[in-house]
Amino acid sequence: MEVDDFILISVDDHLIEPPDVFLDHLPAKYQARAPEELSRVFAESNVPDDHIAKITHENAMRWYSFDPFKHVKKDEATVGALRRQAEGHDVSVMSRSKRVRTPDEKLAGFRARAERAMAMSKS
Repeated sequence: MEVDDFILISVDDHLIEPPDVFLDHLPAKYQARAPEELSRVFAESNVPDDHIAKITHENAMRWYSFDPFKHVKKDEATVGALRRQAEGHDVSVMSRSKRVRTPDEKLAGFRARAERAMAMSKS
């Protein structure tokens, strides 16, 4: 099974990191355990596809009693499909604390919070 064929399920809502985030931003001593290495280890160990599925997405589905394929088709949840969907979008890693918000963004955020507060006060 190729990396692009892995089923990707977010069980804790991480942002989508760049494909090399663990190799380029992780200390060398931890890189052997990085997710990007998983495909290589599976290939070298001749792990069958059905075992890979159990180790990856099926385990998360069973643990959380969640069937994501009710919401997203299985063939649209692969690494390859998600990378294609992300084409043309900025998926670079940016700390929220370092991001500069424009005045329009700040005003929109303030208005949204004010509207929510008003709605809550009426109920």
